[in-house]
Amino acid sequence: MKHVLDLPKVKTRKEFTEYLESLIQIPKECQNGESQGYEQELKAYVLEVDGDFASEYSDKEFGWSILDTGLDELKILCVTYRNDKYEFFLDVHDKRLPTLHTNVDSDIAEEIIKKLVEFCTLDTVWFHSDLLKKFSKDVGNTLIGFEMSYSNKAIKSLYGTDSDIVNLSINMNGLSGGLVNILDTDDIQRKATYVKVRVKRGQDDNPDMIQEDIDRNGCFTVKKGKSVDAHLQLVKMCRERYARIIYDIEGMHVGISESHGKQIFTGQAFELEFSKIENLNKFINNMFNSKSPFMLWGTKTKIQDGYFKVVAVDLHNSSIVDFEIANDMMRIYIYKQGCGNTIMRILTNLKIHHDTKTKCPQLDNIMNST
Repeated sequence: MKHVLDLPKVKTRKEFTEYLESLIQIPKECQNGESQGYEQELKAYVLEVDGDFASEYSDKEFGWSILDTGLDELKILCVTYRNDKYEFFLDVHDKRLPTLHTNVDSDIAEEIIKKLVEFCTLDTVWFHSDLLKKFSKDVGNTLIGFEMSYSNKAIKSLYGTDSDIVNLSINMNGLSGGLVNILDTDDIQRKATYVKVRVKRGQDDNPDMIQEDIDRNGCFTVKKGKSVDAHLQLVKMCRERYARIIYDIEGMHVGISESHGKQIFTGQAFELEFSKIENLNKFINNMFNSKSPFMLWGTKTKIQDGYFKVVAVDLHNSSIVDFEIANDMMRIYIYKQGCGNTIMRILTNLKIHHDTKTKCPQLDNIMNST
C-alpha cells in the first residue's frame, strides 16, 4: 500500500527548519502560573548505526520505509506500528549517527525507538552521567536542572528478594546555576547518577534562547524557547563529541599487526573499576542474558575464585567481545569489527544499575581529549 505523506517534502534546509519551528508548542499556563506541560514536544533522537540502516522492513506489527525529500541528506522515515502510521524526518548527514526529528507523542516515539533498536546494526547512543555533565558545561550552555537515578533491578532481578531491589530517583528543574551546583554534590552522586540534564542556551527573553532536556539515550526535548537553530546546534555539538569518542574507542581495537617483519600486539583493553559485587556468578549470568539494557549474550569460564572470563556477542552488531571480570573490575576487549557504542552502553548501565561511581580511565582520557 502506498504511503501518503503528512510531512512536507521540503526542498531547502530553510523550509525544514521553518517546519520544525512550527512544531514547537508554547505550553499553556494554569491560574497559578505553573506550566500545564504538553506531550507533543519537538524532539530529536540520535541513533547509532553500525552498518546499514535498511531502507524498508515489514512484519505483522511493525515496519518502516525511508523516502526521499528534496534534500540529499534529509529523508522521511515512515513507520507503521500497531496499524497506525507515524512519520519522522531522518537527518543522515552523519550516517553513523542519524537523527530523527518529530513531535510525535513521547510515549509512542520511545516505543518506536525501542522497536527500531531491536534490529541488528541499530542502537541508541549512550550518554553516561559524566558525558551529560560535559554537555551541560559546553560553551554557550548552562545547566539548569537534572534527573538522577539509581536502580539495581537489572542486576538483581535473577536473585535476592524484593527487599534487595533499590530504586532511587531525583528530579530538579528550573534551578539557578548556583543552586544546581549546591545540590549536585559528590554525596548525592554516590546515591544516583545523571540520566538527564536540562540545558539552557542563550539568555531569557532572547529569541535565540532555548531550554531542553538531554537524556542518556540521546533524546533532545525542547522545553522552552522557539529557536530551532539553537536546538539543532545543541544536537550537532553533542552528536559530534559522541562521534569522536566512539571512533577513538574503535581506534583502540585489540589485534595483531606486523612491524618490521614482526607480529606485534596492538590496542588495549578498557578497564572498568567499581564497588565490590557480592555474587559475581549471578551478576555475570544476569549481565549476559541477551536482554536489555546490556544486550550481551555470553558464556563464562571460571579462571579462579572471584575471577571469570566471558566470551560474548554484542547483539547490536553481532561482534565478539571478550571480558575478564572480577568482583571489583572488568576488562573489555573489542576487536576489529567491534563497536565503540558497546563500551558506552556498558559503562552507562553499570553506573545506573550497579555503582554510580564506576570509572573507566581509558574512556576518561578519550573524553578529556575531545
